[in-house]
Amino acid sequence: FFRVLMGELTETQRAILDDCIDSTYEDAGITRDPRTWAKKPPILEDLYDHVLPLTRSDKDIIYKPAMSIITRLKPFVTGGLRFLNQHTKIDLDNRFISFDIRDIPDVGKGTIMFLLLEYIYNRMKKSRKRRICVVDEAWTVLSAGTEGEYIFRLIKTCRKFNLSLILLTQDVEDVITSRAGRAVMANTATKLLLKQDTTVIDNIIDRFHLNEAEAEFVRRAGVGSALLIAENSRIPIYIQASPEEHRIITTKPGELTELVREPTAPEVEKEVKLKFDISKPFHREAQLTYEEMQTLIKVGFHEFKAETLEGVHEMFMIKNETNETDEHFVLQQLIRDEVKKYTDRVLVHYTTLPDITFETPNGEIIAIEIIADPDIGTCLDKMEKKKEILKRYNSYFFVVANQELKKHEEFGEVVMRTNVPTKIRNFFG
Repeated sequence: FFRVLMGELTETQRAILDDCIDSTYEDAGITRDPRTWAKKPPILEDLYDHVLPLTRSDKDIIYKPAMSIITRLKPFVTGGLRFLNQHTKIDLDNRFISFDIRDIPDVGKGTIMFLLLEYIYNRMKKSRKRRICVVDEAWTVLSAGTEGEYIFRLIKTCRKFNLSLILLTQDVEDVITSRAGRAVMANTATKLLLKQDTTVIDNIIDRFHLNEAEAEFVRRAGVGSALLIAENSRIPIYIQASPEEHRIITTKPGELTELVREPTAPEVEKEVKLKFDISKPFHREAQLTYEEMQTLIKVGFHEFKAETLEGVHEMFMIKNETNETDEHFVLQQLIRDEVKKYTDRVLVHYTTLPDITFETPNGEIIAIEIIADPDIGTCLDKMEKKKEILKRYNSYFFVVANQELKKHEEFGEVVMRTNVPTKIRNFFG
């Protein structure tokens, strides 16, 4: 997995990464004992936090490979691919699952495809129940390296485990020239050839052993026409979609434009989708329209009133999927936004790590722990437990919601939320 995620690694990088992976799982309470495997696994951010301290080593043999690992992990933790930095919310027990990776950035598709193929392969091995796996745009994996090898493994073993594998591709050349593609050819009982470009027709004729009439048919086939190859039979067929099927599957830009113009949804909702990022779990109500708020409510958001870092009470629309209180969640988002005024090197944690960590201009890692439980006793217990973790960082402080906690500085520096902007600004001169 990490070879796909990060590319080739040196022996030193692999050694450091292996050690950090082991310690990350150990911190999550997961060991080689199968009885621990049901525990909640760590995420990439947890691994990132185990590697990060090594980048401050004064030994090049540790510093350089650790920095290389951090650089490669960062896009998956704080960058454009951070959607991988979480536990899956997909119900993998559904009878029908569609993995749509169309909008995944190209740089992340290899990793996603690896995970999907690994999932499919493991599910296939667990049960001999009849299943169908459809891979669209299969050329993207047949022509790849590590991911292509996974397709190759699936192809070679799917019949044994009662899996029907259907691969769709417009680029036949990649199928007949790659190792995985040749395995497809050797293990596929049914093939459907649509019209082929004249630049590759000779290779197709040779690979599929087409006679002159079959080759001419494939060369001139119109829309919906195809050559069905099943065992020793070769039959020209014509496939015609019903109007409803055509509407669903068409990819013609002109037809898609017309479909978008159809009044299938209120115009207001179309505008709402363009104005703000619905995937963000935190929005200020003052910055939203009524229609936008209604859209958020439909997907699980709710209103919450909280005090800002300026001491002003404000309404927010939030979707708190953490184990913390709404007060804690909002305060965490507000502090994160405050830190981002000075640096992008800030991380929000939803694990046993500090709630927020960020890096100062001189390379120090600062930790912030938020204490916002309504019960004072619970707050003190949390401060006591987190103290040892916080000591691992260059500096740390608690942000408390209750004034009574301000006096408990035996755990470390304690500040109220209104002091946070000044406190953070001081770290950046």
